[in-house]
Amino acid sequence: MKRIIFIILLIFLTSQYAKSQNESGWLDKGNYLENKLKTLQYNIVQFSPDGRTILTYSADKIIRKWDTETGSLIKEIDMSDYRFNLYDISSDTRYFAFTNHDEINWYDDNYIHIYNIDSEFINCERIIYIPPNPAGTVFYHRFIKNNSSNNCFILSSELKNYYGAGVCGNSGMNGEYSSDSCKYINNLSGLIPYDLDKSPDGLHFVISGYTESYQRDNLDDYHYNYFLELYNMENDSSYILDHFYTENRDSIPDKTLYMCFSPDSKNLADFRDGYINIYYATNGNSLRKFQDLTTDITYLEKFMYSVDNNFLIKCGNGVGATIEFINLKSGLYKDPIIIRNTFGTCFDQSPDSSTYLIGTQDGRLLLIKDHYTSIIENFTLSKSNLLYPNPANDKAQINFSLYENSNVKITLFDFMGKEIRTLVDENKAAGDYTEPFDTGYLTEGMYFLKMETGTITSLFKLMVNR
Repeated sequence: MKRIIFIILLIFLTSQYAKSQNESGWLDKGNYLENKLKTLQYNIVQFSPDGRTILTYSADKIIRKWDTETGSLIKEIDMSDYRFNLYDISSDTRYFAFTNHDEINWYDDNYIHIYNIDSEFINCERIIYIPPNPAGTVFYHRFIKNNSSNNCFILSSELKNYYGAGVCGNSGMNGEYSSDSCKYINNLSGLIPYDLDKSPDGLHFVISGYTESYQRDNLDDYHYNYFLELYNMENDSSYILDHFYTENRDSIPDKTLYMCFSPDSKNLADFRDGYINIYYATNGNSLRKFQDLTTDITYLEKFMYSVDNNFLIKCGNGVGATIEFINLKSGLYKDPIIIRNTFGTCFDQSPDSSTYLIGTQDGRLLLIKDHYTSIIENFTLSKSNLLYPNPANDKAQINFSLYENSNVKITLFDFMGKEIRTLVDENKAAGDYTEPFDTGYLTEGMYFLKMETGTITSLFKLMVNR
């Protein structure tokens, strides 16, 4: 009898443990939320277009769909029956595309598969197009990327071509395949890609890549050509933003590059060699370049614009999983999100930039809410940039930025709180402003400036020295 009771108790405890292991939902960790359900390393985390659901893919080869508000698990799709090592999720979170990057000969059959997440079946599959080469071509797939502008996936590959007499030439294929039918659409570029991105409106794309040629029997006969190239598909033109050529294999530089188009498709940003470069997407002309002064991120994982085009957002790892916000007008960064002792493997932002998602190496799903609102408010009234010089002598100036039209009132008080004068009181359009004012009539000491814009009021200290 005791044995039977023990077995029943053991079964009950086992079922309860299994239930607790599969329980989902957000746990409040102070400055972020963490899901109760842990899995293996996250490789993709992505918000749906309306921000109401989250789609993830992790190292246990399971696609999961979550409710953003509650963190509850909506569905799981086990992909372990399929063999693949390259994959991506479409921006509308409907499709999951996958293939392999193993060494393949041009005459071998190699497929791209596109899985319908809603219906839970293979939507289509097609043999990947590779130009035939009787002398021999071996190719490797580098990555798959969703292209939201025309409902397709971009499969980027490296082709090693043999032309006889020992001559070899390596080039790239960057083919677009329809999400609905897997139909091959076109090849965007012949460069071997380091990275590639397409603008939201589908009219521009940028590629960081190279070509190379060499003699198999003569290691000294080597040619390497690197390009960072912007294409305007509307007028069928291209613009070279960076170029490097060498005949020495040992002098090839590290071309680690991160790039993204703005949500309105007007600008392109790239991050390389410690600088952030902003270009006009239509003609490749430089709009701005500034040194990246952020220091918290050692390993960068993702680079993106905020939805309002005012900030660049860098996601990666330093002392912990880190998200940094860089103001595009000043080049300064503000109030990073840092979750210490955590290594983030994938990141995303909600469609309105209000919420951030981090998938971690140890299988945790983290959510940070309402951080961007405070970024906008705090940066608009930044104490470090508002007054210059401070301490002041005879003159000073007030520097501030408005991200929307607003009435601005700035009032000067003495250290006892007595109002001295109103410096500014008028309606202003969104933009950057500098308001000079005279401090020569003030005695030495401490003063206060009160700045009111819309619903935001802040107080700043001004010192006058003679």
